[in-house]
Amino acid sequence: MSLTNDKRTLYVGGLEESVTLDVLRAAFVPFGELVDVNLPTDPSGQKHRGFAFVQYEEQGDAADAIDNMDNAELYGRVLKVNIAKPDAMRGSSHRPVWESDADAFFTTTSQIDCSKLGLEPGLLGKLVLKA
Repeated sequence: MSLTNDKRTLYVGGLEESVTLDVLRAAFVPFGELVDVNLPTDPSGQKHRGFAFVQYEEQGDAADAIDNMDNAELYGRVLKVNIAKPDAMRGSSHRPVWESDADAFFTTTSQIDCSKLGLEPGLLGKLVLKA
């Protein structure tokens, strides 16, 4: 998957743990030709991290998928589907796009008061990713 995004690559969040690549393909292929589906796993490789990236051949197909799948339910969980953010501002071109997007997601959305846990701000998101 490319490290840049021309609005054909979607972030799909909120995935239930039993969702597989085949399930994702089946859910997203009705909107157009898929180039790639990436379901990142945890460091042990045993299960996925609860999000995926789906890349379409055409921008219009990706837009249709967002219109139809954002806030849709899959395996009892409500999905969050939007354009994946590119890695342009992160600096490293050696990290896969999903890893840097996940890092950005967790560090920007973790609004837990780290001081109550005795941790420095922003550390909790990194711990979640590296655990």
